[in-house]
Amino acid sequence: MISIVISSYNSSYFQNIQNNIHQTIGIEYELIQIWNPGIFSINEAYEKGLNQAKYEYILFIHEDLIFLNNGWGKYLLKFLELPNVGLIGLAGGNYFPDVPNDWFITNEYNYINLIHGLGDSEENLRNFEENFHQVLGLDGVFIFGKKSIFLEIGFDQNISGYHAYDLSISLRTAKKYTNYVINSINVHHISIGNRTLEWFNSTIQVHESITWKFDHPKDKYVEKELFRRFSKYIVHYWGRNLKSLEKIIKYYPRKYLHGIEHFKTIWFLVKLFTSKKFNNLNI
Repeated sequence: MISIVISSYNSSYFQNIQNNIHQTIGIEYELIQIWNPGIFSINEAYEKGLNQAKYEYILFIHEDLIFLNNGWGKYLLKFLELPNVGLIGLAGGNYFPDVPNDWFITNEYNYINLIHGLGDSEENLRNFEENFHQVLGLDGVFIFGKKSIFLEIGFDQNISGYHAYDLSISLRTAKKYTNYVINSINVHHISIGNRTLEWFNSTIQVHESITWKFDHPKDKYVEKELFRRFSKYIVHYWGRNLKSLEKIIKYYPRKYLHGIEHFKTIWFLVKLFTSKKFNNLNI
């Protein structure tokens, strides 16, 4: 019924998720391990898993997960009846900004159904009660859909490394189909993820590959806030140099700024590039 694909680098994690799935899924499945301790990009690993999958439906997940409810496979299949369904996840955002950003926008545009972390860092991030929400970008911790859609859209082999693969395939799917975040499958994601230079560069790469517009109104407040976030990231990862400045100018949100807002934003950028107080960026 469901092919489950994991890009795996930790034998202990894989053994745990293998046992957990067997005990909880409640339907027929196959588990495909693509052993990948830094051998392939995630896109390449998932393409290999996609080609090996024998079932009509495929779930791509991280191996550091624990499924918390029994019979979740049956619940998952029911969501394929949603209108124009594309991909289904457990976390995502329904806003595509003008400035490069991952799926995580601001609270009012994020829909999350996950427990993250372990021990002192454990946090229940669930923030909605409805059965599902439409989104654009999805978090790669859990991405489910028909094999035919994954074959149609494909994993972008131009994106190297281990980041932004989820943003790429979900946004490209959202051009034609509707992606959803659901709340009836409860998962504990042990790791909390990390942002790196590779993550930042891949996020820009994906954003600049999206040449079409999504049909939603623009939020001026969000655009201004995300521009500031982007500017902090670019100085953090690229440094204070001409390359960073050129990219900031490219995405300067001039159409969302009026009057004194321009002055405040430019003053923020001046301080960002010159003040020692900005050496330890709060991002």
